[in-house]
Amino acid sequence: MFFCLRNLIHRLRRSPLPKGEGLGNSYSWVIFLDADETFYHPEGVRGLLAQALRRHPGAQGFQVLMRHVDTDAADMPIGTEPVIRILRLQEGLSYQGRVHETPALHGKILAELPLAEGLLLRHTGYASSKVRAKARRNLRLLQEQEPRPQDYRYLADACYALEQYEEALSYARLALASGWQGLDGNKSLYMVALQCLEKLQCPIDEQLALLAEARRALPRSADFMARQGLLMLRRGEAGEARALLDEAMASGSPAELEPLLAKIRGAQGLLSLAEGDSPSAEANLAEALGRDPFEPLALELALRRWREPEICVARLRPFYRGEAARQQFLPQLGRWAGEQGHLQLLFYVQQLRQAAGQAVPEARLTEAFARQEPGTGRALFQQSALDLQRLFVA
Repeated sequence: MFFCLRNLIHRLRRSPLPKGEGLGNSYSWVIFLDADETFYHPEGVRGLLAQALRRHPGAQGFQVLMRHVDTDAADMPIGTEPVIRILRLQEGLSYQGRVHETPALHGKILAELPLAEGLLLRHTGYASSKVRAKARRNLRLLQEQEPRPQDYRYLADACYALEQYEEALSYARLALASGWQGLDGNKSLYMVALQCLEKLQCPIDEQLALLAEARRALPRSADFMARQGLLMLRRGEAGEARALLDEAMASGSPAELEPLLAKIRGAQGLLSLAEGDSPSAEANLAEALGRDPFEPLALELALRRWREPEICVARLRPFYRGEAARQQFLPQLGRWAGEQGHLQLLFYVQQLRQAAGQAVPEARLTEAFARQEPGTGRALFQQSALDLQRLFVA
């Protein structure tokens, strides 16, 4: 039988479970969820766990897929990863570490636990309003002691969450150079380093060099293969991008590629459209938008496929489900169109928002810029300076 109990896990963080101590004969497994984690379909947990046990009868525990959502942005998905949340109760079970504790058995970290397929957790702890406070706390705890090689990873995570990308990249490189290896073979460390390079807008060649190192360390990672394909697409090498993305989809598991599927399908759709394969482009577009309607590659594909702003907005709108997502639809689409220089779409979105009674203070400036009115350049410079001031004050 299975049960969920927080007090036991808090105790396991302090000391291993002694011999002979447990919860009677009725329970042999524990499901531990943090306060900001819930199952999407709790009614199906027991049956899916029983199936996982039939597939892996000797497992010491199981991983489940966790989807991080931003509750400040209409539950927008911001990543998915496998995490250990199911453990077999037995002598010597403990948790190790001050931050992001990992389960251990007789002092040995439990690694490579199988995935309990079908179980999906919703995690709200990475909501934008919570991330910075959690990162500051973790950074303070880690800096209270002399850092060990395994601490560099968590220092990198904390600095990344606080948008200290250069520091995060430095800690990630220190961790990779130290020889320490995490449960995932240092995949998460490479991910932090790669994300830092992207945030710092480092040259694509530098990002590709780190990806090559990551693929040497983890040659079976379809995730890194797909990321290399996405970078090759940005570089304009369509043939190489197509080969890498298709191979990644053929070799990767759904659990590994799920966080990237909207990007991959968007990229494959753009490649299919350029190759003249409209049905394939349409199918990829539908899947990409169904997974993440805010994904930039999916939006780019939508605009190239549907061309006219009116058609594009009408075809996109059904993918934004839920009241909060619908409220963000036009503001987010307009922001993306402005960043990418799609002025016709930007003007149309601004007109729709104004017709709905929404304040669009930037509309007058963008219209003046499009007409190349005298003084518009100075006004844009002044507005940019004000935006920077607000950013630094925040």
